[in-house]
Amino acid sequence: MTSTEPTAFTGRLRDAFSALFRKRGYVVALVCALALTAFLGPALAWTDRSVCSEGEVETPCPQAPRGPDGSSVTDSFAFAHRTLHGDGSLTARLASFTGTITYPPPNHDRLVTGLVPWAKTGLLVKASLEPGADYAAVLLTGDHGVRFQHGFSGDEAGSPTRSDQARWLRLTREGDVVTGEESADGVSWHPVGSARLPGLPTDVPIGVFAASPGDLTVVESGFGPSTSQVRFTQAVGAFDAVTPVGDLTPAWASTLVGDDGNRTDWERHHNPPGLLETPTTLKISGSGDIAPVPSLPARRLESLLLGGPLTLTLLIALAASFIRPHSRTTDATAGATGDAETAYDAVAGGRTGAGVVARVSVVGVVGFVVGVVGAGVAVWAGPALLAGSGVALGAVPVGTEVRVVAGVGVVCAAAAVFGGCLAMLLGGRWRGAAVGVALLPVPYLLAVAGVLPDAVADWMLRLTPAAGMAAQQSVTAYPQVTALYTPANGYLPLPPWAGLAVLLGFVGLAFALARRRARGSGAA
Repeated sequence: MTSTEPTAFTGRLRDAFSALFRKRGYVVALVCALALTAFLGPALAWTDRSVCSEGEVETPCPQAPRGPDGSSVTDSFAFAHRTLHGDGSLTARLASFTGTITYPPPNHDRLVTGLVPWAKTGLLVKASLEPGADYAAVLLTGDHGVRFQHGFSGDEAGSPTRSDQARWLRLTREGDVVTGEESADGVSWHPVGSARLPGLPTDVPIGVFAASPGDLTVVESGFGPSTSQVRFTQAVGAFDAVTPVGDLTPAWASTLVGDDGNRTDWERHHNPPGLLETPTTLKISGSGDIAPVPSLPARRLESLLLGGPLTLTLLIALAASFIRPHSRTTDATAGATGDAETAYDAVAGGRTGAGVVARVSVVGVVGFVVGVVGAGVAVWAGPALLAGSGVALGAVPVGTEVRVVAGVGVVCAAAAVFGGCLAMLLGGRWRGAAVGVALLPVPYLLAVAGVLPDAVADWMLRLTPAAGMAAQQSVTAYPQVTALYTPANGYLPLPPWAGLAVLLGFVGLAFALARRRARGSGAA
């Protein structure tokens, strides 16, 4: 490469930018793409407002509590506790773990004795009794053995103890570090997990708890997405040999954390939630869960980005028109037309190998800016626009918001480059645009709209460029949370980085082939 080549390429970039922004149609398309990304999602969310009544007064509906990292969580369980001052521990033997599942399949006509897989009971320490306060717990589950869980998303496995086996559990607090241990005999102890709870107060509630999420049944569909049914369940843990160490208040208190006051017929007539205390035993009954929210009751962050598919369509069409196939006829008539873009093609080599690189660079940068600015407005200004409208948005950490905004920018840049390269390969702007749209926004819309079977939607979002849309996903499929994790419910099959890798792989291949074709059809 000679010393003049970088300068020549810089000139091509400058000319490409000039050609793009001198064309009124291109500028209008970019403005529309930016507006769609920034405002369509918040506008649609605003029209779907919801309010709750308190007497005769309408108020915004309450949001899910927020966990330590700022994300929405489920925090509902029965808790028998004492206040621990400073360091200390609690040891207990879980003598029995039983439960009730209401109206399970196949006939949904009876009550059965049993536990759902992630029913849980054990020992727990919590920063406060407020829903969303940080916690750590060592516990036994219905079907996943002993676990150490903390901070709503942390989950570490212990022994594969069955729910019908007695197990000793111990929870120790030292400063802001909480450690969980287990034992088969109360003599030989084995660590299960440890967690640091930053800012843990000196005085904390510690005790035994019980929680049981709803029983989920998935109904498969041959021509559309699966549906789910969730039924009430209850878990009951009986503890004996309860031994506290440290400065603890003498009496046990019973609290239903996150309780909304509603009771099922089963609870009212059979076994109300809470603590039943005898001189030798603590029996705790409860429902609910302590976990990340698997399916936000309000709206996900992605609902503010509903303009994304339309934005991608515009960017693909714009790029396909801007990076057009080589045309000797057009080059020969460049001077006569007076068209700035055509003159650029003839003089600066707009459709040669180097010219294609320059134009691809321009549409990629412009696409990234449109995506980042539009998504930033939607994600960070959208909630302010919705304030007071009764639209409850599920909370996510700031880091997730930043990752989503940057991810949308990368997807928009990739879509623009993809559309332009397809136009080069297929020999026409509209052919390139049509194929680009058919491979990126269309599969995504079909998958999340609930018109395809789950398996088809899942593989479509793994094997096509639409996999890149995982970049804007804000929710996570947690193995310790039972939910219907399908594209129609907002859960894409690939993590954000993997989805982007699939999309960029398609874009990289299209770019390499387009550049090769451009070199073969004109001077480099």
